[in-house]
Amino acid sequence: MPELHRASTTVGALIAVVLCWAGAAGADEGSSPAEHPPTTAKSSTRVVLADVLICDLKTSAGGMTAAERAAVINGRIVTALSAKVTSEDAVAIRDLNGEKTLHLNDQLILTVTCQDADANHRSPAVLAAVWADNLRGAARRMARNNRKAVPD
Repeated sequence: MPELHRASTTVGALIAVVLCWAGAAGADEGSSPAEHPPTTAKSSTRVVLADVLICDLKTSAGGMTAAERAAVINGRIVTALSAKVTSEDAVAIRDLNGEKTLHLNDQLILTVTCQDADANHRSPAVLAAVWADNLRGAARRMARNNRKAVPD
């Protein structure tokens, strides 16, 4: 059971970093609140694709709450997936302005912030790797099911 707790803690930490990173990247890229309407306090901070939890945001970033960040990330995933069929090879971690970012089909999905990493007791690089692995797993699942991706 300790191994399961350790694994779930690691996965949770990586997911939070990626989501925070996306929020910060969105702010850097000039996205406005009008482009991404705010969500209510009851909104989810989870990003799920093909029944796979990509990340669960724990912190605000880029002037957005965790729930707003999750909504932005979900929107970015839909946009990235609408252009073409996605494979696990379409997921990439890149450095952008000194921060780890997660890309899907060459489109920015999220930025992993230091706050995300701290909240998950991981480094930004480790958290980015975990979230990228989760996104790759969702892409594999979608390919197996031959389904068009729409975040849940």
